[in-house]
Amino acid sequence: MEKDIKNAEFDAMTEEEIQDSIVVLTDDEGNESYFIEEMVLPVGDKQFAILVGINEDCCEDEECHCHDHEDEDENVIIARIEFNEEGEPEYVAPTDEEFEAVKENVKSDIRIQRAKHAVYENQRTVKAVEALQNNDVTLFGELMNASHVSLRDDYEVTGIELDTLVEEAWKVEGVIGSRMTGAGFGGCTVSIVKDEAVENFIAQVGKAYEEKIGYAADFYVVEIGDGPQKLA
Repeated sequence: MEKDIKNAEFDAMTEEEIQDSIVVLTDDEGNESYFIEEMVLPVGDKQFAILVGINEDCCEDEECHCHDHEDEDENVIIARIEFNEEGEPEYVAPTDEEFEAVKENVKSDIRIQRAKHAVYENQRTVKAVEALQNNDVTLFGELMNASHVSLRDDYEVTGIELDTLVEEAWKVEGVIGSRMTGAGFGGCTVSIVKDEAVENFIAQVGKAYEEKIGYAADFYVVEIGDGPQKLA
């Protein structure tokens, strides 16, 4: 059965309506994330949902306050709704164009930034797979760079250390792409560097990093292996 289209403001919803709007999304590893379906928007012949992340413990509280969204810096997803053969709704990642068509319905600029990163990063990943399948390493590197810019400006999870490593890497001739890796707020970056540029890359980026940050960075040169194989 299709979900009803919600046009009312989220803050005006009753507690029962809020509980009915709770959505549990499960990733490939079985991890669950809880969201409130804040709004469903018809755009042409499609429907899009605005999902706002909530603390799962809140849903088990007798005095649930899932609707008390005072913090704008929340996990927000914009998803296209498709219905399976049983008529049950499924949430599908929208395209960049679909996101741009519905983003004005998101409550705040911060939420738009966070949702934009999620949507565009998903599309970058799809394009990156295609680039590798086509042996287009240059495009893959450009997508890496764009990913870091989004993580820095829209998702805001980088920091001066990661930004320094990546931005200095971009200045080195022979660097195909560079971005932060992991959860952010410190940690590591990954860069694709031409073999003949590796030595200069370490020297140039290392020097600039130590001058700006005040201590040395560690560099690890890795090679692509054959991957796991069956032993005889």
